Amino acid sequence: MDFKEGDSKKPEEEEKKKKKKKKKKKKKKKKKKKKKKKKKKKKKKKKKEEEEEEEEEEEEEEEEEDNNNNTTVVVATRRKATCVFSANLEQINRYAGIF
Repeated sequence: MDFKEGDSKKPEEEEKKKKKKKKKKKKKKKKKKKKKKKKKKKKKKKKKEEEEEEEEEEEEEEEEEDNNNNTTVVVATRRKATCVFSANLEQINRYAGIF
């Protein structure tokens, strides 16, 4: 490569500048990618926490429901015999007439 009188900069300087620019661009791209990855990870973590909270709430609701449905019943008959059992309200209503 010949250096012409009209050129303001030498070819080596231009190459250095191009390399520097390329390196800077690459660094910026890498930083952007890292930031995106971090954001994605954070989003995933948040989603996982929400799912866990939902599961806990559902379990609590099921436990409450079980506690409300199951009741202990004591049945007394004319012969003074007692029977104690645990059942849900539907079963109690269904078999209430038998005793």
